[in-house]
Amino acid sequence: MEQRTEPVPIDLVPVHPGAWRACDARFAYNDAQSLVGFVEDVGDEVEVMVIGDRFSWAFFPTLTDAVEFLRAVAAELTVQRSRGPVAQLREAAAQAISS
Repeated sequence: MEQRTEPVPIDLVPVHPGAWRACDARFAYNDAQSLVGFVEDVGDEVEVMVIGDRFSWAFFPTLTDAVEFLRAVAAELTVQRSRGPVAQLREAAAQAISS
C-alpha cells in the first residue's frame, strides 16, 4: 500500500517587490524552523536561495515551479532537523528531566 503525504504548505511572505521569504506554514512565522529560503523574481526566471545546512541556489522558469521545489525542500529539512544536533539536545534534555 502506497503511503501518500500531503504537500508541505509554503507561505510566500513579501519582503520587497518581487522578493519573498519562503516559510513552511506548518510552523509559526516566528519559529526559525519555518524559514525554508528566499525567492526572487529576477526577470526571465525565479531564483531560490535555500536555507538549510548550507546555502544553495536554484533557478526556475516560474514561481509555481519554485514553490513546488520549496515544498520538497521543506519536507527534507524537517527530516534533517529531526535528526540533527538540536533534536539530539532536546532528547538529552528530556531524558535528564525525566530522570
